Amino acid sequence: MSLPQYVSTSMGAALTGRSRKAITKLIGIGVLQSQGKTWQRVSLSSIEQLIGHQIAAEEFLAADRRLDAARATQARANARKRQFYTAEKGN
Repeated sequence: MSLPQYVSTSMGAALTGRSRKAITKLIGIGVLQSQGKTWQRVSLSSIEQLIGHQIAAEEFLAADRRLDAARATQARANARKRQFYTAEKGN
């Protein structure tokens, strides 16, 4: 399996065990390389340097699975918002 060159700050946080805020700070001080302004993507190679080892495919997939719960929570919240606004317009 080929891993991406850049990952989201959320994935970077999951891979390093740090918060998204800490990842953003590390980008700001130049410890981690990134691309993009609005949607920052972190270089996987700079994450590997930070944690001191190469990221295996299994480690990457495990981090992605940890993010699934957050994605599901956000999807449920968005569905509730859509339901509320749809009901509100119907009145």
